[in-house]
Amino acid sequence: MRESVLFDLLKKEVIASPTQKKFNKTKWEEQHKKHENKLTERDKELFKALEFFSSQLSMIRKELFELNSKVPVTIKKSDVLKLFVAYSNRNRIELQRQALKAPILSLL
Repeated sequence: MRESVLFDLLKKEVIASPTQKKFNKTKWEEQHKKHENKLTERDKELFKALEFFSSQLSMIRKELFELNSKVPVTIKKSDVLKLFVAYSNRNRIELQRQALKAPILSLL
């Protein structure tokens, strides 16, 4: 079995994961292209996951930045984060309820 190129680069900290502060999507794309002929199926799945999580985390960071700029300085950032998570969970639960009520054919 071939070694997983992208996982190896991740372990060696040549590239950072999307949750790390030093994450750089361009570096991932460069490494993906550089090792294109050596990529395993696992590498390809990792790269797809990276694209998904990168976009989701970017969206969350953007929302948090906007939220932090609107919050009075008297409120602790940890409390703002708790409220953000609570609001996100509420939205997810509401969307799930709506999806369960919707007839399946209307979703197609």
